[in-house]
Amino acid sequence: MKPLLLRGGIIAGSLLLVLYGLYDLTRRRMRRQADDSGLALAFELVEGESLAEVLARGPMAPADVRRALLDICGALTAAHARRQVHGDLRAQNVRLTADGAAKVAPAAQADAEATTEADLQALALLAYEMLTGRRPEETEEGEEITSVTELRPELPAKLDDFFAAALGGNPAQRPADAAAFCAAFEACWS
Repeated sequence: MKPLLLRGGIIAGSLLLVLYGLYDLTRRRMRRQADDSGLALAFELVEGESLAEVLARGPMAPADVRRALLDICGALTAAHARRQVHGDLRAQNVRLTADGAAKVAPAAQADAEATTEADLQALALLAYEMLTGRRPEETEEGEEITSVTELRPELPAKLDDFFAAALGGNPAQRPADAAAFCAAFEACWS
């Protein structure tokens, strides 16, 4: 490869060789990691901020929360339909794109004891944190969490009942799956 000259006479040929080498090495590794079926994992590069970065600035606007939860519920519904759990759903693992879409990062390695119920509990914690700007305090058995309307009076009062059920100690009152979670959350706004 003939070296290229950049402005100021800096030789760039070495850099191009390094970049091509990295590309070639990555391509060969992916081929090696592919199983006999020829399948390999590839991940989407999602530009934007993590939900944790957004929440560090405070609570989100209700419309943004509703949009993000719709996207997250969709991702969980698809995963759970394939009998997969995320197992590590938290603000650091959700990215918000420039157009407001929420993308859930795949779990690096889901805990062997992770369940769909744990994913839904984590989803409820995320929703609470997105609306209030903070995580609910740890409570003793039977104690209620601080209501969202106490922290943000402009929010619909139905959200208090929703979070009491979604984060409460009675599993029978919690939404059964991500689609039910999303439907119950949306019902609070009508």
